[in-house]
Amino acid sequence: MIDDILEKYPNDVRIVVKQFPLSFHKQARKASLYALAADRQGKYKEMSDKIFENYRNLKSNEDLPRQYAQELGLDMVKFDKDMQDPALEARINKEMNQMKQSGIPRMSVPKFLINGKEPQGGRNLENFSAIIDVELTNKSGCKEDVCISIINHNRQNKTFDIYMINQKPVAGFQCDLAGINIIGADGGLLQKNQYQTSNSADRILSFNMQGILIPIGEGILTTISYSNPINEVCMTEIIFASNGGVKLTNNIPNCLK
Repeated sequence: MIDDILEKYPNDVRIVVKQFPLSFHKQARKASLYALAADRQGKYKEMSDKIFENYRNLKSNEDLPRQYAQELGLDMVKFDKDMQDPALEARINKEMNQMKQSGIPRMSVPKFLINGKEPQGGRNLENFSAIIDVELTNKSGCKEDVCISIINHNRQNKTFDIYMINQKPVAGFQCDLAGINIIGADGGLLQKNQYQTSNSADRILSFNMQGILIPIGEGILTTISYSNPINEVCMTEIIFASNGGVKLTNNIPNCLK
């Protein structure tokens, strides 16, 4: 999937890999050393791929990556010397400490972060792309009063989130979701601000009877649950209103496929 992301976003996404060998995987730390030694000859990805593809075999031979280094055509004299370099151990320790101090829960591996945030939903190109698109919108700047996108699609649970960046306070929200049968819309900024939300099979309507405004900012607007399989779902007839019913401008997000 990483290759697919780089292919889709060749100029916008940079991949950074941090080492976090788990202590209860006895071969993990040495495998990290092998990968970093290969990195000094420009073959980190190739070595890492081989290790992950054959990780079960490391239990019987933790030095199997040395064979992979030969297969990759590495300079074995340099490779063996680099394996003994204390700087590689120091790098592993440094990166492990960075992750431990990050506050990120459940330090399992592999773990993916997008701009420092752990994605929710499926670990697939579709879901990651939606989250990346939100981050790129943040980076480039929302050009409308409100910018929205669909993220965190979970096909198993049949849910997805609508993410909102609003540059003006929001007093009400309505949209159609063609392509699904909506069961409900819960949580997010709508619930936090005590909005009354109702839905039909393909429409969401939400507002606050006390006139409470959603302040300028960003976050998950609401989580949509649905009942039927998705081929494609598109947000249409989108309306955001500010105080006094003034219509706000908004973008048209990409369809969820």
